Amino acid sequence: IVAAWMGHVECVEVLLQGGANPEATDTDGWNALMWAAGKGYANCIQALRWVAGTEAKEKTEGLTALHIATHSEKVECIKALLKGGANPEATDGGGLTALMRAAGEGKADSIEPLLKGGANPEATDREGFTALMRAAWNGASKCIQALLKGGANLEIVQEQGFTALMIAAQQGHVDCIQVLLRNGADPAAVSQLGATALYFAAEDGHADCIRALLQGGANIRAKWGAGWTALHIAAHNDHADCVRLLLQRGADIEARAGDGLTALHFAAQFGHTRCVEELLRGGADIRAVKNDGFTALQVARIARRHNTSLTPLARDACVGLLEQAEQAEQERGRRAAPRPRRRAAPRGPQRA
Repeated sequence: IVAAWMGHVECVEVLLQGGANPEATDTDGWNALMWAAGKGYANCIQALRWVAGTEAKEKTEGLTALHIATHSEKVECIKALLKGGANPEATDGGGLTALMRAAGEGKADSIEPLLKGGANPEATDREGFTALMRAAWNGASKCIQALLKGGANLEIVQEQGFTALMIAAQQGHVDCIQVLLRNGADPAAVSQLGATALYFAAEDGHADCIRALLQGGANIRAKWGAGWTALHIAAHNDHADCVRLLLQRGADIEARAGDGLTALHFAAQFGHTRCVEELLRGGADIRAVKNDGFTALQVARIARRHNTSLTPLARDACVGLLEQAEQAEQERGRRAAPRPRRRAAPRGPQRA
C-alpha cells in the first residue's frame, strides 16, 4: 500500500513477487490499487491490475478504484483501470457509477475516457437520473458537452418526466441551458404534470434562464396542467424580474388559470407588491374578475383581513396600489364618457 501510495512501481513489483497481498487494505478499506488511482500512478496500476481485484470498495462511500481515479481526474489511471478490466458500470454505496459521479462533480476530463472505456451514458441512478441530468443539476456545462459528444441522449426523461433541460432551468444554470439548446434539446417538452422548462425557470425566479429559453424557441404562452402559464407562476412566487421580462417578451397578461385567476389575482392574493406594480405597469385589467366574481382588489382586501402570513406593510401596500389603479381607471372612464349635449334655446318667430 505504501509503495503504491508513493508511486514506487519497482517496489510494488518486488513486493508482489515476494508474495505481498494486493488485496490488503488500510483502516478505511483502501487497497494499493485505490491509492495508486487516487494519486495518479498509472504505472503502479499497470503493475497491480493483473493481481488486484478492481471491484473492491472502500468503506466510507463504497468507491472503487475507478471512482477514485475519476474523482481525481487522473485520465491515464482511468484508461489503465479500464484496460485492466475495471467494470465501468460498478456503483458506489449510493448507486452511482463513475460516469454519474464525474458528471455530478463537474469532472469533465474524466468523461471521455470513461465513455470510450464502455461506460453507459443512459444508465440511471436510484432516482432515475442519467449522467447528463446530474450534470445539468449541478451546472456542469463542460460535462454536458463531453457527454453529448460521446453520444448521450438529450431526450431521455426521468421517472417524473423531467428532461436535462428542465433540470437545468429549475436549478438556474443558464450555461447548461444554452449548451443543451444548441445541441437540439426540445424546449417544448413537458413533464408528467405538463410543465415545460420555461415554467420551471419562472417558478424559481431564474430570469436569465427564461431569456435563454425564449431565445431558444420556448412558447411563452404554454400552459401547465391547471392552466398556469410561466407568468402565473412568476407572479405567484413573487419573482418581479421574471414578470417584467415575460411581459416584455409578449406573455398574455390576461391569461386565466384555474378558477379564472389572472397573474394580477395571484400577486394580489399573496401581497406581492412588486409583481402587482409590474403587472399594472404592463396594462393588467384591474376590472378582471375570477370565476367567483372577485377582482384583484377584492382579493387583496380579503387577504389583508385573513392572510396572517403577510406583513401588515405588504398587505396595505398591495391594497393601496390596487385602489389607486382602480381610482385611475374610474377617472379615465369618467373622462371618456360622452357628455350630454346642451339643447339649443328655442328661437322666436321669424319676422316676415
